[in-house]
Amino acid sequence: MARLFRRREDRCVVALCATHLLEDNRRGAACAAFFTQACAVNVAFAHAWAGRVELPVVEGTGNKALPELLPGLPEAGLEPGDFPTFLTKPDGGCRAYLDLVLQQCRGFEEADHEAEYMASQWGAKTVGPTVPSAYLDNRLPDDVSYGFHFYTPMTAESKTWLDARPASSFVYVSFGSLAAPSSDQMAEVAEGLRNSGKPFLWVVRASETPKLPQGFIDEVKGRGLVVTWSPQLEVLAHPAVGCFVTHCGWNSTMEALGIGVPMIAMPQWSDQPTNAKYIEDFWRVGVKLRPDAEGVVKKEEVERCVREVMEGKMSHEYRKNATSLSDKAKKAMSEGGRSDSNIVEFLGKLRLNESVEAPCSVDDNHGGEPVK
Repeated sequence: MARLFRRREDRCVVALCATHLLEDNRRGAACAAFFTQACAVNVAFAHAWAGRVELPVVEGTGNKALPELLPGLPEAGLEPGDFPTFLTKPDGGCRAYLDLVLQQCRGFEEADHEAEYMASQWGAKTVGPTVPSAYLDNRLPDDVSYGFHFYTPMTAESKTWLDARPASSFVYVSFGSLAAPSSDQMAEVAEGLRNSGKPFLWVVRASETPKLPQGFIDEVKGRGLVVTWSPQLEVLAHPAVGCFVTHCGWNSTMEALGIGVPMIAMPQWSDQPTNAKYIEDFWRVGVKLRPDAEGVVKKEEVERCVREVMEGKMSHEYRKNATSLSDKAKKAMSEGGRSDSNIVEFLGKLRLNESVEAPCSVDDNHGGEPVK
């Protein structure tokens, strides 16, 4: 890094971790932190750093996030289980990461709601979700992917299966690149999907396939397709998709919102419980799966939620709300939209915008990715 700043043209560093910017700033570079989580998650971390939240946040400690205690979060408040797991289980192997994210909040002050909270006192600008342009404003039609894949594509197999399905008819299931549910949990999800009677496309990484019930793949063949990888953006944008069963990782959440797909939330760790809370209670684009006392989501719960989102009395509202948020994302990403304007203003402050015309980014009311 030190060698980079010997060149006069290196004028700005944008980093995913604010603590890494201290040395860069000392070397004379303009610096900006790019927070890649929901504004609500950053606000929660800021309150923890300021000592307004006693850690760990657990039931029975009086830590419910009432608005008068934690400004910037929804007036309805968050229950302890809705907070990021780094705040509810700080000694569960993630203490070092908790210390890192809280250090980013030095100097943050109190203000109002989510994005406004961050903007009014921290100078943050929302510029998300950072979904490829082809799935939002389409100003860059060739921008169709993130440019990398962790797993081997199975595009042809998935596309053939998708193209044979009617509109809004199938359930897409994926728990991301890292989540590793137990064998018992995988069996419950499998049984719930089978019992729902709905067609489904389930992405199960090769390392996780041994956890599936014996004979399950053959048993559901035709109505269900299990693959080790699938082009998620293409799947979510396909007219046959009816809902998305997701671990609520921020990328997956923003992709579904940007494209306009209702969700069934099954959070695992980190910021995912907070994202799930917003999916169900604030954005109202789906429901959250409830685990039992042992922390396992049972097959009956999986079946119930699939039916509720796909054909229940609220299914039309979930899809309408998802479509509305998608429209807002596309508008914000378009030229002159809020996120587009924020990027232009940000670059202008760095005096880098002279050669930049209509940069492309997108914003969401409650979930934009803030640059500070």
